Amino acid sequence: MKFYEFSDFLNVSDKIEEYLSDLTDEIENFLPKDVDRQSINFLLYELLINTYKHSKFKNAYVQISIDENFHILVYDDGIGIPGSFREANMNYNVDGEAIFEALNGKTTDKENSISMEEV
Repeated sequence: MKFYEFSDFLNVSDKIEEYLSDLTDEIENFLPKDVDRQSINFLLYELLINTYKHSKFKNAYVQISIDENFHILVYDDGIGIPGSFREANMNYNVDGEAIFEALNGKTTDKENSISMEEV
């Protein structure tokens, strides 16, 4: 288990890609030989970079367990997908709608925003 603690969040922003790369490299050592490592690394990187960029968390926790299955838990005390959308003036009646939209390509990142019609 590795624990990172940062007292100056600005220093993290300068090195976040390096930290995430180190973390995914370290996790790769524990993966079963027959797993698609590139896909797992991409999934982890996207989960973590989006948490960093959008959630405004104070605390975050990542747990990966491997038994007969592969489990990833990312937990943070940030604003969540619905909160991120609300801050971008994209309001939904229930959290499930915002999460559904996010899973289908809706994003608050204007440069990377896509709609399902474009896919």
